[in-house]
Amino acid sequence: MGIGHPEYASTMYLLGKVLSQQGKDAEALIEESIRILEESGLGESPICIQRMRYLSTGWDSFDTTNAAELLTMTLQTMGKLKESEELLERCLEVRKRILSEEHFQVCIIFNVSRDL
Repeated sequence: MGIGHPEYASTMYLLGKVLSQQGKDAEALIEESIRILEESGLGESPICIQRMRYLSTGWDSFDTTNAAELLTMTLQTMGKLKESEELLERCLEVRKRILSEEHFQVCIIFNVSRDL
């Protein structure tokens, strides 16, 4: 596919989100994924707009916690339970700040993390 391919940009974006969730600076990766989409003629696509929106919201967004939850399943499959648990805990804290502690989405994450 190559470095300028939209799928490469998607991989960069997801990696950037994961690094961001780990507290690392990943803004450059996400910006690069947006640049690749723009150069591919996808600068006004819903995917590109979503990435731009992510840059403006950071960790405290549903998009970020949704991506992190999906990543936790991959980590579990790979046998990386500690990393998966840490990521789920972070998702739980974000959801608690956005929603109430009694919200069903918070309860679901809590129950999944407890089962690890």
